[in-house]
Amino acid sequence: MKFKPLSYVPLKPVQPRRRPLPLLLIAALALALIAALTFGVYQWFLGRASHGPTPQATLASTLGEAPTDPWPTDIADQQPRRRTATPTVTRTPTRTPTPTATSTPWPTRTSTPTPWPTYTPWPTFTPEY
Repeated sequence: MKFKPLSYVPLKPVQPRRRPLPLLLIAALALALIAALTFGVYQWFLGRASHGPTPQATLASTLGEAPTDPWPTDIADQQPRRRTATPTVTRTPTRTPTPTATSTPWPTRTSTPTPWPTYTPWPTFTPEY
């Protein structure tokens, strides 16, 4: 069998390899999407609660009753209340009450504690020759 020199061997073209996105980046993007959607739904419910009809009004309209809204239409339209000066009241100091509860002392020890065991060293090893 006759071998061809290396210059005659046709080489396959090297395809550039696509690197996949790291799994950590995909997980972070998914978590951010879930958080954004959750926050958006939460804000949407807050907006409905503050601007929409009350649950009682929607229930009344579903039942066919006259919708009555117990909440104010807009808080910004209400006039702020004017503060009136509070009258100063001089209080006469009362005497301090004497404590009625008597403090009980800590219980005293009735028995002596068990002493620590005495230390006995290991016996010395004497080899036999």
